[in-house]
Amino acid sequence: MNGLEQGLADYLLNLPKHCEEKNLAEFPSTGGKVELDLFSNDRREKFILTISQKNVVLYYTFQTRARNCYVLARLDYGAPHLNPDGTRIGSPHLHIYREEYGDRYAIELPKEIFSKKENPIQTFQDFLNFCKVVGTLPFEYGFVFNPEQ
Repeated sequence: MNGLEQGLADYLLNLPKHCEEKNLAEFPSTGGKVELDLFSNDRREKFILTISQKNVVLYYTFQTRARNCYVLARLDYGAPHLNPDGTRIGSPHLHIYREEYGDRYAIELPKEIFSKKENPIQTFQDFLNFCKVVGTLPFEYGFVFNPEQ
């Protein structure tokens, strides 16, 4: 698989990122998607933050990409995930870039980072913290979401 070397992927994931967008966006409803450009402080690196809700109720994805195509981290609410080695991971789960596999591996949400997985707004904020997104994002949180249903 052509991709990023693991050291570079780790560096990019841990690089502080900020959003310059000022126009207010709403969290996507069923079938919707919002993407925001994020930048490193020196603007040498651009990232894309994607928030989407599939056409299935209560299926959310929060994702950070680098260099337009490499998923550094993705948090999925909804269906469980089957890893390439056959292990099954429940929902929600976190994908973190692996050099040989890209984003095809998932792990359980680390409890020390994601302490309230039943609260999507807190989980989204925890994901942003995990991805080193600093500052505020132009979002209205006008949605109802219960991942335990």
